[in-house]
Amino acid sequence: MPRYHVLPLPVSGFRHIGTDQLCDPIPTKDWRGENGGLSVHLDGPEGPGRWWTVTVGVAEAGSPTPGRGLCLDTSTVGWRALQRFQNRPLPWVEDRDGDGRAELVIWDSFPLSSGQGSEVETGLIGWVYQRRSANTLALDWGMTRGLAREVAREYRRPAVDNLEELRLALAEVLEGFASGACRVAVGKEPLSP
Repeated sequence: MPRYHVLPLPVSGFRHIGTDQLCDPIPTKDWRGENGGLSVHLDGPEGPGRWWTVTVGVAEAGSPTPGRGLCLDTSTVGWRALQRFQNRPLPWVEDRDGDGRAELVIWDSFPLSSGQGSEVETGLIGWVYQRRSANTLALDWGMTRGLAREVAREYRRPAVDNLEELRLALAEVLEGFASGACRVAVGKEPLSP
């Protein structure tokens, strides 16, 4: 399951999700964004867990840079088995439903099983959040399942390495999630049918 079903956007300033502390430092440049006022600043990946600090910003009308938002940490260690996504960088903010407004994608990793496997036995999933109000981003299950299907297709693409069996298993898990047959957990929780 996702860590967050709702991401509250503060009325002012930048707050870290989970701790409600101020995000520090607040990025001043290198924001990535699309229509709809949402932008992201990415710092990472760092370390063996491919950790990212993701800062999500909202630009008010007429402002060239975000004036408020949130930050969070996430791991993309599941990238090791994926290695590519539609021959482009992972999308963190894009118009997923074609309505002209950008959605936020938070990429996270999940273990293939509850055992003590290595980090390489980890998959990648993107949780899609849609702006529901001026101060709320909410998880959109339909768009998340659609993105899971896309990631599953990428796991099924042939690659030159010894991870084909793992990638096929990850594709099956994501396809099960996309069809509603199973849930995908993140963090230390195992996948459950």
